[in-house]
Amino acid sequence: MGDTLLEDYPLETSAAAGIVEATRRTLEQRGVDAEPIGVPYGSDASKLARIGIPSIVLGPGSIDQAHAAVEFVACDQVEKAREIYRGIMEVFQ
Repeated sequence: MGDTLLEDYPLETSAAAGIVEATRRTLEQRGVDAEPIGVPYGSDASKLARIGIPSIVLGPGSIDQAHAAVEFVACDQVEKAREIYRGIMEVFQ
């Protein structure tokens, strides 16, 4: 066996964390499902959490279309995500 090229960590951010609460409020205000869920894939957010930065994964589009030969996100979903990200930044403390 060779050296490990990539080591990933689980991401477990408390539902009481400020970033989770800010995101939940922002999503609820816009009529978007705000229930935090777990997913079976990795992201760079786990590296941030590992050094003490509470993190979430939130993005437009479907994971079914991500990292595929024909990867895409509809423009209206990108615009909605921009609005949501801005809303989170406005309320996050």
